[in-house]
Amino acid sequence: MKLTEDQAFEQIDFQVQPFTIGEYENCSFIKCSFIGIDLSGSIFINCTFTDCDMSVVKVNQVVFNDTIIVGCKLIGILFDSCKEYGLGVSFNNCIIDNASFYGTKIKGLHFVKSSVKSVDFSNADLNTALFDDCDLLHAKFDNSTLEKVDFTTSYNYTIDMDANRVKKSKHSVQGAMGLLHKYDLIIKL
Repeated sequence: MKLTEDQAFEQIDFQVQPFTIGEYENCSFIKCSFIGIDLSGSIFINCTFTDCDMSVVKVNQVVFNDTIIVGCKLIGILFDSCKEYGLGVSFNNCIIDNASFYGTKIKGLHFVKSSVKSVDFSNADLNTALFDDCDLLHAKFDNSTLEKVDFTTSYNYTIDMDANRVKKSKHSVQGAMGLLHKYDLIIKL
């Protein structure tokens, strides 16, 4: 596998210029288009992706270790196909809609100012994760470990307290309404 270190890739459309499967360390990808590209088997260590479109990329057995993703579109990515324990990433100001983290162990993952709509977190271990100012409309939490997860500034989420482990998770008063949704209560403030 080819090793690429300390390189910047800017404004590359990988549908035109083929992406090379390999190991990338300390690399940055800026305003690149990865739409529908197969990244399977690649390793990204201490890399950054900024303002890239990574929608529906294939990430089978991909490793993202200490990777920062900022301002990117990541629509429809099946992160659950990444290499087990190979998902160490932070998302900031991203669109991650319709993605899947089903069954992943992503403790401590950070989602900041991102759209996380209709994302499947079923059977995921999100222990100590942070959802800071995220829209979680229709995000699916089922049999998920949400212990010590911080939802304080996030919104539009619904979590069934009986179907998930939510001990010591943090919520705002407004967000806590999403914990009571299944009881069909009328709560007035």
